[in-house]
Amino acid sequence: MADRVRIGVTGPDRGGFIAWNFTRLALYVSEATAVRITPSHPADIEKLDGLVIGGGADIDPSLYGERRHIRTVHIDHKRDKMEWALLEKALAKKIPVLGICRGMQMIDIFLGGTLYPDLNDLDLKFSYDRSPFPHRIIYIKPRTKLHKILRVSKCEVNSIHHQAVRKLGRGLRISAEDDNKITQAIEHETYPFLLGVQWHPEYMPQSAIQRRLFKALVDQAKKRRG
Repeated sequence: MADRVRIGVTGPDRGGFIAWNFTRLALYVSEATAVRITPSHPADIEKLDGLVIGGGADIDPSLYGERRHIRTVHIDHKRDKMEWALLEKALAKKIPVLGICRGMQMIDIFLGGTLYPDLNDLDLKFSYDRSPFPHRIIYIKPRTKLHKILRVSKCEVNSIHHQAVRKLGRGLRISAEDDNKITQAIEHETYPFLLGVQWHPEYMPQSAIQRRLFKALVDQAKKRRG
């Protein structure tokens, strides 16, 4: 176990234990050790081989030039600040990063992107139901890193978010969308491994396709460690 790579997983000080335990399991199966990171329990980036920016509450809209929306969920300023600092350090050291749901949005905002504050404000062609169970088909763009990792052109995912990427941050591209053309995954065009998904792959441990995301992160962390 001592030679396993160490992957930091961010979360809130209060709650978030279901996501943490599912993510820890996904990383364990992928031969990595998960390290829980919260505002009250920070981690030294020098001791990590990879990073997962996890899901959770809405990001402070002032970070992307918006005001608080009437449907904005609880904002965790300490977590926003913590994850921002972690991304600064991780990207400077070329540490592989996977963003999940809120984490994908944080990556986008960190690189100068913006969000739709609430999907209910959009005139969508198809209804946008929310469920932790797989129910939405997403379409993965060819010749993307995500397509290379998942090895499929479409798959079924869960969806429990009410916000989504609006403007892409610097160096990012869309790697998956749904029927409403809502961005479901983003990736950096040149960074070795900087990938975000809008769904929660950790909640689908039964899916070999979704497990490939964590395995790819761990493999990249091993490669970087040498």
